[in-house]
Amino acid sequence: MLYGDLMVMNTINDARDRRVAEMVAVARGNYNEMPGLLLTKPQAGRLLGLNGDMCSAVLDVLIREKYLSLRTDGQYGRFQV
Repeated sequence: MLYGDLMVMNTINDARDRRVAEMVAVARGNYNEMPGLLLTKPQAGRLLGLNGDMCSAVLDVLIREKYLSLRTDGQYGRFQV
C-alpha cells in the first residue's frame, strides 16, 4: 500500500469514527427521551437511519460504555445494575 493510500484509509476511518460518535449521541438522546425503550437491531437501525454495519458499531459502543445492554430476547435497552 502506498503512503497516499494509507492517508485515504485514515481519513475514511476518521470520518467513520466521527459518524459513529455522532450517532451514539443521537441514540443516547432517543433512549433518554423514551424511558423503557427496547429496540431490536433492525428497529434501532430504522430509528437512527443507519445501515447494518453502522448500527452495529453504534450499539457496540453503547454496550461497551454500559449505557445499553442486550437482553436475551435480542432487544437493546438501558443498562440495569
